[in-house]
Amino acid sequence: MRTVAMAVIFAVAAEGQYLSPAQQERLLLPELQQVSGFVVDPGGTPIPDAWVEHMGGRASAKTDALGRFDLTTRVPRVVIRKPGYESYALDTQRAKEVKLILRPNSRNLPMCSRRDSCHSLNGGFCFPNVKGVKAHAPISDSDYLAKSFTVGKNGIQHGSGYAWSLGIPFDEDVWAATNYREDSYMRMGLGGLVGIVDARGESPKGTYWRYLGYLSESASYRDVTQATAAILDKVLDGICLLPLKK
Repeated sequence: MRTVAMAVIFAVAAEGQYLSPAQQERLLLPELQQVSGFVVDPGGTPIPDAWVEHMGGRASAKTDALGRFDLTTRVPRVVIRKPGYESYALDTQRAKEVKLILRPNSRNLPMCSRRDSCHSLNGGFCFPNVKGVKAHAPISDSDYLAKSFTVGKNGIQHGSGYAWSLGIPFDEDVWAATNYREDSYMRMGLGGLVGIVDARGESPKGTYWRYLGYLSESASYRDVTQATAAILDKVLDGICLLPLKK
């Protein structure tokens, strides 16, 4: 993703900045871990095709027809997710053979009643006006639209378009986060079901981040104080979904 200059705000890449290989290496475990397990629903029924992600640049894995997965990895944490279920963050150093229960989400994201009552781009997200948060005018490039919502110098970057978002948060944010929390929602898209990831956590230095998105669209903030995060969360928690355009 190319870097864009947000007027009167700051220059950022779409969802932050990737770590260098040397920086990433410092977050990895010193030795390979062998982890295997089964993923089931609360009734004990296997869940196939659940994604096992945040593999440090390697392709994601999937559970098989019996809900089983096997990993050999140095990453400290992976996330098992399937649209419509609460995600499971698994610390690999503490897990060898595990049985994980994914619980169905108790809610889904609401559809918008009126497009003109919220802020949107050309994607599927629309966000409310929130007191204390400034909504800036969109900027555009050949393959994306971007908009920001700020509290002082910090804020949310909302973007939509080709290559804007991979659909998941950064590996390094997931690996290092404390108080990690994630939900995975689903909606009907043009090619079938679309998974929407809503992840958040606290960084080792005590700042906060959150990622809400799917492939090609996301809204996220990084490196903000707890007080600022609480205000920005009112924007993200107020999301409604628009019909996806053909």
